[in-house]
Amino acid sequence: MKNPALLEEHERKYAMNPATHIDFLIYNRISKKPVLAIEVDGYAFHKEGTDQRSRDALKDHILELYEIPLLRFGTNGSGEKEKMMAKLDEMMDGGNLS
Repeated sequence: MKNPALLEEHERKYAMNPATHIDFLIYNRISKKPVLAIEVDGYAFHKEGTDQRSRDALKDHILELYEIPLLRFGTNGSGEKEKMMAKLDEMMDGGNLS
């Protein structure tokens, strides 16, 4: 995160922590702006009521503040490629891939 200006102190502390990351980030190679964030969540590790679930909500909020779309895939899910392609198609149709 280059500019944490939109974040409150606890959000900034989380976002700027070296251990905080996005599993996959698709970005525009010309503008270097993020286009789509992808997180892969383990079923037990990310279930309701866990510390990780709270961190997930914080990360979701931060990405929303910076208008970076997010897809979350569970390790017990399927059809990830199709979901990702559908999201990218949707973003292209809406003019959000610039």
